[in-house]
Amino acid sequence: MMLSPFWDPADRRRGWHDYVGRVWLVDVKRGLHPYDEKRMRIARKAVRVEPAPERERRVSLATSSSDDAESIAFRPTARVSGGVLGMARATTDPRRTAPAESSSVVLGVPGDLRGAPPVQAPPRRPDPVPAAAAPAHTHELAIDSGQRVAVAGLVILGRAPRAEDVPQGATAVPIPDDTRSISKTHLSARPLPDGVEVVDLGSTNGCEIERAGQTRAIPPRTPIRALPGDRVRFGDRSLVITAAHTD
Repeated sequence: MMLSPFWDPADRRRGWHDYVGRVWLVDVKRGLHPYDEKRMRIARKAVRVEPAPERERRVSLATSSSDDAESIAFRPTARVSGGVLGMARATTDPRRTAPAESSSVVLGVPGDLRGAPPVQAPPRRPDPVPAAAAPAHTHELAIDSGQRVAVAGLVILGRAPRAEDVPQGATAVPIPDDTRSISKTHLSARPLPDGVEVVDLGSTNGCEIERAGQTRAIPPRTPIRALPGDRVRFGDRSLVITAAHTD
């Protein structure tokens, strides 16, 4: 092991123990100080590496699948970026030459070249069945102002319902009120199979429902079912649920 530095293939006097420990021996008296960044940077710019002589290669007679298999690309390096401990010598050992060229010969063509199967169109969906027409209204609101309002959908009642307070598709019904006891949007009515759904829309004076001589308050924003004959009081006004049939 002590004599191994004399057999260093790179001629750098590195022994086996230096290779194992990844140690480099530098003669700072004869060479550059490896930790002097300025000197090392100047030395890198001054060093040039000569390209190794290219080995003559014979052209292969086999058919190659690559168009540039016979072309040899060589790009010499302009400068050494790994360090300035010495320039590498060009090798002349034939055993260290580039590996032999690889040539691939096309031995046959796959038999199945039919390609991908045609894409089938998705099955056609059946046309949607049109919804049945809504039944004609069966209840009305008989208001003490003389107005009769058919409850065929959502109805908004108040002193002056604003457009932004009326949902799309709903019917706004303004009710005369000289005493201003009714809110602008006081209550709503929606048809039910056996009556009308009444909702107090957070009015100031609230709503009451009277049935069979008994009266109770309607909680704000709570749906209440009103049957034919029931009376709903809102402010100084009132309305009665009546049955109506239209063909």
